[in-house]
Amino acid sequence: MSKLAVTTYIACAMSLAAGTWPRYSTILPLNVRIPAKHPYLALTPGQIAHAKDRARTSPWAKQQMDHILSEADSAIAKPWGQLPPRASTQHRGIGSRLFSVGLAYSFSGDKRYAEWVRGGLVAYADLYPSLAFTRGRHKLFEHSLYEATWIVAVAEAYDLVADSGVFSAEQSRHVENDLLRASTATFKVEDFEHDDRLRDLHFRCYNFQAWNIAAAGLVGLATHDRDLVEWSVNSPYGMRHLVGHDIRDDGVFWERSEGYHEFVMSGLLGYTEAMLHCGVDLYNMSVPNDRKKDESENYVNDTSDQPKSLRMMFESLFYLTFPDLSMPALGDAGPGPLRANATFLVGYDRYRDAKLAWLVQRDRPDTAPAIGSANTERETRSRGEWHWLVYDPPANAPTVFPIHEGRFANTGQYVNGCSLFPSTGLAVLREASGNYTTQPDSTAVSLSYGPHGGGHGHSDNMNIVLYAQGRQWIPAFGSMPYETQPKNDWTAQTVSHNTMVVDGISQYPTEKRNVEWPHDDASDRVVGILERFDAASKSASAHCDRAYQGIRLRRA
Repeated sequence: MSKLAVTTYIACAMSLAAGTWPRYSTILPLNVRIPAKHPYLALTPGQIAHAKDRARTSPWAKQQMDHILSEADSAIAKPWGQLPPRASTQHRGIGSRLFSVGLAYSFSGDKRYAEWVRGGLVAYADLYPSLAFTRGRHKLFEHSLYEATWIVAVAEAYDLVADSGVFSAEQSRHVENDLLRASTATFKVEDFEHDDRLRDLHFRCYNFQAWNIAAAGLVGLATHDRDLVEWSVNSPYGMRHLVGHDIRDDGVFWERSEGYHEFVMSGLLGYTEAMLHCGVDLYNMSVPNDRKKDESENYVNDTSDQPKSLRMMFESLFYLTFPDLSMPALGDAGPGPLRANATFLVGYDRYRDAKLAWLVQRDRPDTAPAIGSANTERETRSRGEWHWLVYDPPANAPTVFPIHEGRFANTGQYVNGCSLFPSTGLAVLREASGNYTTQPDSTAVSLSYGPHGGGHGHSDNMNIVLYAQGRQWIPAFGSMPYETQPKNDWTAQTVSHNTMVVDGISQYPTEKRNVEWPHDDASDRVVGILERFDAASKSASAHCDRAYQGIRLRRA
């Protein structure tokens, strides 16, 4: 399979059933080759055969396979009745079960599973057209993100059973047109000049849009709708824009939260794999840095014009870590630690990066004790991740953390054990250099001075996190559960962080308010300036003039 590598705007044609056309002013070439037979989204026939072979030869893999089938048996034991009402969180669980039971069909060939999935998909296809769009242009859920994540699972479930022989031609048409294609009206913006949804950054640059892109692309591939596939990559806020504009020059997603960085990666994973199965390699797609315009709170903070790729997101998190692989929590995020999951497993398979190999090898679940034993962290985390059956872990992974001096992403620096993220605005100083994971008692500290990061940012400029003797002694607070009082009156407030508070008033943009999602704007940015980053002396300093009017905050 040839790799797609584009570093300049190329006027080229996309092979379409209706002819050749560049619909958008600048496009990436997409030679989409959708197989004639399903499945090809989450799994291909070759991958299914590989998983079955592993289950025959590996006790761990057989245990995982048996668990998948057992869960599916539990699901199909409950026949379809009336679907839950709109806005019910039960739909999310149903979407997940549709995919899981479809997965069981793929691995077993048992048509009982395919019939159960068909029953659910047809029921939703009956229901969906009768639902009116809410003001936010979604139907089943309270907001569009849930609708997009749900349709990702549903499209993949349909693909797994579409050619099982249990659908009539009319049922297939009904599901494809009245459910899958119809659902894309929730997140597919057509009029980029006048659509009111574009006033909401969630339809342009937030993590929401990553899932919108994935949902549209997967529906397009599942239904052979090349227009949707084209939209998912080349529309003004498609995959091309996400890579060129929303991934910062140092590899961190613009929202400036490790949690949402990984959420974007996981949201794109099924889409990028399906595109690869259909001949388009988005993993190695390289696009120009898009610095043309600010997008309200997602304002441009890059300094380089070097091209970008998705690989930068897989690389950057390693350089954020302390010796125990925990991280300074940025915004609405947790401290980690960084652990292998399906995203990193697939990332290793696509990039063969030594750091990914090391992480996957140390956390691979087939080396953990059996399910039900005393050691449960790895086994519990992996039981829901069928990817470990399909993708092979590294055969010759490094035994030590293979972090190397020099640049990472486009502008990130790792020197003498210290990391600098210039666009994200974060310096991480470490007492240990080289493989610092072997020195868990060493000291490390981070200084956060960068942009606010949208609604998931906290009013905590100049925040410092201290790690020593195997733990974070002064952590960043992270977040509280959403839509709770502490999320409004604690995590958004500066006093909950290790930084400076003036006159008992929180930094801008929170100030005197209790607000769940504080955010600044390109016209009034909260962003500090790096004064010094000296890896030789392991020191850093920065200041911010924007957190309080007429006051400069400075920390070193």
